[in-house]
Amino acid sequence: MRTFLLLSCYALILFIVSACGNTTDATLEDKAIEHGKEFITELYTIDNADFDFEDVEATLDLQDEFLPYFTDEEFENLAIKRFFIMPQEAANAQDSTISVKEMELESYERDDGDEDAVNVEHEFTLVLTDQDGNEVEEFDITGQMTVIETEDGLKIDRYHDSKIPVEMITP
Repeated sequence: MRTFLLLSCYALILFIVSACGNTTDATLEDKAIEHGKEFITELYTIDNADFDFEDVEATLDLQDEFLPYFTDEEFENLAIKRFFIMPQEAANAQDSTISVKEMELESYERDDGDEDAVNVEHEFTLVLTDQDGNEVEEFDITGQMTVIETEDGLKIDRYHDSKIPVEMITP
């Protein structure tokens, strides 16, 4: 009887430890999705429609705000394309603020075999609002990202979205 009780306790402990291991993946996935939501919200929420792009230092500082979200390589790839300043350019050009609504992020499997990466598809709506508080325009953005765990925490290692329409930046 004593041996049976001891084996039962051992089996229960083994079950709990293995179950905890399985929740780690779900936690990484949840954290990756939250990381992506924070980035999208920060990038596309623009409250000031009169940013001075002639101030080079302020423009570089604006881009650098997004560095903590990305690996160095992906940040450089996007910064070269002026990706991080496009939402502010659109807000200035439209003399509007921009907000994010109806954001959905969902993980998916890729065939690249990287188990330490979380691949996420995202979809959200951007709303442009004029100075009087009236909604001027609304459009959807879709895309994908890959979030990895690094020594410095979670980082986006691959990011792509359908971007703000060019006509919004140059009216």
